Amino acid sequence: MTNYMTLSNDELLACIEIAGITLSPELLRVLLARRLELRESILERFTASIDDDWDDSDDPRWYRAVHYGFLLIAYRERKALPILPPSTRTPRAMKI
Repeated sequence: MTNYMTLSNDELLACIEIAGITLSPELLRVLLARRLELRESILERFTASIDDDWDDSDDPRWYRAVHYGFLLIAYRERKALPILPPSTRTPRAMKI
């Protein structure tokens, strides 16, 4: 089992890239704990992942935009709002 606490920020982000549909709870805990360190990198990767077009429909990287998006929501990162789909920018969703 991976000890995510010992991984660098770049290594943690690499874990997201290959995670597939579900992040492990241990990885998620570390990602949430390092919010301040990771938010800019995650914002950049989320922006880049919007235009993903992988040849293989089973490529685990298809889920990276979902994971990055949910992390930005959990971080309450306002810079992500212009990138998110309009349905997430409702008055209720904007109360972050």
